[in-house]
Amino acid sequence: MTGLRCQPPNLGRLQASPILVAGTFSSPRSLKLPDMETIPPPTDPTNDTAAEAEAVQLACIRRMSPLERIRAACRMSNRGRRLAVDAIRARHPDADETEVRLRFIELAYGADLAADVRRWLRDRGR
Repeated sequence: MTGLRCQPPNLGRLQASPILVAGTFSSPRSLKLPDMETIPPPTDPTNDTAAEAEAVQLACIRRMSPLERIRAACRMSNRGRRLAVDAIRARHPDADETEVRLRFIELAYGADLAADVRRWLRDRGR
């Protein structure tokens, strides 16, 4: 199965990039969106997605089968992990692969687990 592009409708002067999904979307142009000039800024400062763009994303997701949704979620999760590991490598260029993985464990799962894994590795001579 290959990913298909779900094109949002014309959003005026806003140049939105296509939304990549692993499903089908029959007609994104059927969604009626207001002019981008009249849209207020988001009220949630952690959400930088316009409500209309989010509506297009949700429409794409709703047309996906459960299997396609799981595959898309796994791809996003894997991408997030890769970005985190790449950032750790950039901040610690001299760290070996074990240290990079330990720093990721600390970032993702907490300092206690990372310390336990460090002890476990040390006890096994690694």
